Amino acid sequence: LSKSLRSRRAEDLHNWVAKFLDGIFSEASILANQIILSGFKIHLTRNLEEARLFIQTLYSEEPEKRFGILASSKDTSLPKYGIMNGFQDTRKLKHAKWYNSATGEDGSSNNLEDVATEFDCQGLEVDCALVAWGNDLLWNGRDWQMRKIRPKFKQHDPLGLRKNSYRVLLTRSRDQMVIFLPPEATFDSTEIALLASGVRMLQFELSAAI
Repeated sequence: LSKSLRSRRAEDLHNWVAKFLDGIFSEASILANQIILSGFKIHLTRNLEEARLFIQTLYSEEPEKRFGILASSKDTSLPKYGIMNGFQDTRKLKHAKWYNSATGEDGSSNNLEDVATEFDCQGLEVDCALVAWGNDLLWNGRDWQMRKIRPKFKQHDPLGLRKNSYRVLLTRSRDQMVIFLPPEATFDSTEIALLASGVRMLQFELSAAI
């Protein structure tokens, strides 16, 4: 093989993210099917507890695996679900602990508690990211729209910057990825966009894991 399966899968994942963020959902769906057939699954859920239990169960016998919650730094909707992605919370993140400490140890990503933003995970990977989608980038049925943010400095392409943040978040996984969309009506069109792009609804029985 001229390329490893991982490198080819990573290339396909990047291409899928590009098509999805460009709003080309039909082409994204074709890529998603190829990615899923290669063994990399992209799940979607509106239930955060379901996402947590699924990932914990998935890797319960593989202590060497890394997983964690990723979220955009510009979202304001996730803290109500316990995903503390604000500046004052994420500035306390200890990167060495987050990426290396074992499950149960303070600050470990595997506890699925401390949140890493696009700034904390750029250039780094986990085996499975729980990507919590925020209200700073939503599909409105025709195009992507961003929450109005008052930047400290003038931005040439603020929507492009938002898309690039999600490009980072959606490409950090090695094995598979779970996307959590808050169960609010404002996220419904984004769910439709993800499903149209080949993402599969997470099939996991909470009761079976308890």
